[in-house]
Amino acid sequence: MTSRRFRLSHMSSALSLSLNLTLSCASAASLAMFLAVTLSALPAHAQQLAATVNGDPITSYDVDQRIRLLRVLKQPAGRQDAIESLIADRLKLREMAKYQITASEQDILIQGGRDAARAKITPQQLGAGLQSARIDESHWKDHFKAEHVWNSYIGALNKTVEVSEADVQAALAKRGKGTSVTEYVLRQVILVVPLNAGAGAYDGRMREASGLRARFTDCQSGQALARAMNEVAVKEPISRNSNGMNDKLKDMLDHTEIGHLTTPERGPNGLEMIAVCERKSIKDDQTAGADIRSELLYQRLEGASEKAYKEMRSHALVVVK
Repeated sequence: MTSRRFRLSHMSSALSLSLNLTLSCASAASLAMFLAVTLSALPAHAQQLAATVNGDPITSYDVDQRIRLLRVLKQPAGRQDAIESLIADRLKLREMAKYQITASEQDILIQGGRDAARAKITPQQLGAGLQSARIDESHWKDHFKAEHVWNSYIGALNKTVEVSEADVQAALAKRGKGTSVTEYVLRQVILVVPLNAGAGAYDGRMREASGLRARFTDCQSGQALARAMNEVAVKEPISRNSNGMNDKLKDMLDHTEIGHLTTPERGPNGLEMIAVCERKSIKDDQTAGADIRSELLYQRLEGASEKAYKEMRSHALVVVK
């Protein structure tokens, strides 16, 4: 690429993302499928040695990158926080290599989605943060890879860790049973734009999308209108509830009239809109219980993870400059 500046491929909107799943602990995995980021080459940087981990160097540039990443993930981001985070990644990756535990590209993106959910941001916001903070691709991928392989290892070591029904009920009692959520029946409508299309193509499709929104007044006739257009995909209806859904998406769906389309947003395949076909309030004891079970299990495995990491860290040769 001729430019030295970072460039990011279009991140999927929170809208498109949440059609596949909500942001609850149980479903955070698919968030990351839209973290497809492309970055141009970085300029050369003067680097100083900040630390070594079993002889593996951590440079001042690594530390600067990690500070930026921790800020995007809304975690403590001092210099020492960044160094400790980098040390943890190096140790975890080296240890997991011994057991041949690896991570695919999809696994890495899934972990990024989980981190976005814990930071209470959408993948779109995470992608924008990575871009604006100028965090290089290899850096955030290495971090999410380290987290994924380590979590896989801890999960395998603690297969017997369970959360009892009594624990779930006790947590539900504290939270209050009988909570309600909104359930939606949704259809995704995509006006396809080729990946190599210029800005003009998006402008033209935006005009088409606006025209379709004006005529789309119910899901039955509206889908027929959409299917009659060139290069338009209409997905099958799906049911989703608001439990774990980010506030931006829920607000958008709640303020869209039944049978109408949401505002078009750019996604990985073109301009995306959501038809809100049904919307109703339902009781959510079962879903709340499942989420609480996931939260409690995560907390218990987190303790096992900290213990295992401390043991591994105690045997490492770490030198901080």
